Amino acid sequence: MKKIRNQILLVTSIILLAFSCSVLVGLIVTNVNAQQAWVGATIGAMGNVIGGVIGGFVAYFVAAYQIEKSDQKDIVKVTNKYKNLITVLVEELHHNKIVLKAIQQNGVIDEDILKEQVHMTAWDYVKYEISSIVPSLSFRRISMLFRQLGVLKTCSPEEMTIDDISTKIPEIEAVILELEDVQKKL
Repeated sequence: MKKIRNQILLVTSIILLAFSCSVLVGLIVTNVNAQQAWVGATIGAMGNVIGGVIGGFVAYFVAAYQIEKSDQKDIVKVTNKYKNLITVLVEELHHNKIVLKAIQQNGVIDEDILKEQVHMTAWDYVKYEISSIVPSLSFRRISMLFRQLGVLKTCSPEEMTIDDISTKIPEIEAVILELEDVQKKL
């Protein structure tokens, strides 16, 4: 829409400029033939007006171009920021999946490993920022997964089973796929 408006403005300005130039050329021819002072003054005035119009249009189009480029740079900057935030969150999920798989393979729930190695730092940092780009259903699923991981971190080994930990691994994998899909769409 903005480009169409700019193109219409450009065409209109070219038509006005062509008309002004034709009037100016007519006045120059008249000045040469008539040798009257008012014609020379009119030519000078028309030259100033045409120069001002040309300068105004050039300034307008340069400013419009710079604003458009600035907007494009801002969009790229924000997109890259969101991609990086998702990358950090996916890395945290990969790490948590590895920790839970190790516990699952050992068959022993080590409370210290759960508390020290299951991380939620990236989630705490990015959850407010990515809530606007992740679909709401996916965001709820991710949020619920991290709340469940938080509960696992606080439970004692007697309060959970290996199955409780094993069920989180496919959930983490599903959330990772969702986040990577969102990241590709950015």
